[in-house]
Amino acid sequence: MNITRTLRRGARGTARLREKHGDALICVRYRVDEENARRYKTVELIVEEMRFVPSQRWRWLHQEVLVTVRFEEVKLRSQVKTAGGIWDREARSWRLARYVALQLGLRKRITTTVSQRVHG
Repeated sequence: MNITRTLRRGARGTARLREKHGDALICVRYRVDEENARRYKTVELIVEEMRFVPSQRWRWLHQEVLVTVRFEEVKLRSQVKTAGGIWDREARSWRLARYVALQLGLRKRITTTVSQRVHG
């Protein structure tokens, strides 16, 4: 099943679901099952809320880092973009969370954390 569209709470087309689910509604997704010729509308809801104090490890893993990908590495660049990477023109590197870089096997390409970078 492929997601074809995602609507955030408050977007056009979510009014009836907001009335039904209130503040618990996070988003509405449209999915297509081409094999069975079916389209589905799904919702993401908050079902529980509690206090969260991030550990040092969690903060380290979610810290934004800069990753070097050469221009000719088209496939890798595409993977980084798909994983949420954002091109940082000034640093000439991709910005993404450390855990994402590690999942993509880019440990040796991490140049620095964004917070360590000197802003000029």
